[in-house]
Amino acid sequence: MGEHRYNGFAALQELPETLTDETPHTDGEFGGHHLLKVESGDQFETAQEALEAVTGNKKACKPTWGDVKVCNGYVVGVGSQLQGCDNG
Repeated sequence: MGEHRYNGFAALQELPETLTDETPHTDGEFGGHHLLKVESGDQFETAQEALEAVTGNKKACKPTWGDVKVCNGYVVGVGSQLQGCDNG
């Protein structure tokens, strides 16, 4: 984790280019949902293994810059409407 623990946005900038979905809670430049896939045969066999190696947790973590989830989550995409949320 090292330096990225203190500079989460720098860590985000080092991620590979990927599908990113803007959200009502972000400015669109840095925020949003970044969808990444861990391919079997990479350094880790699963996303859960990768997350556990970095954070010690297999399911999710909450760094200062947002959420990281590797199971039991979903993203509601373009055309969806947000109801009952006071944040956006």
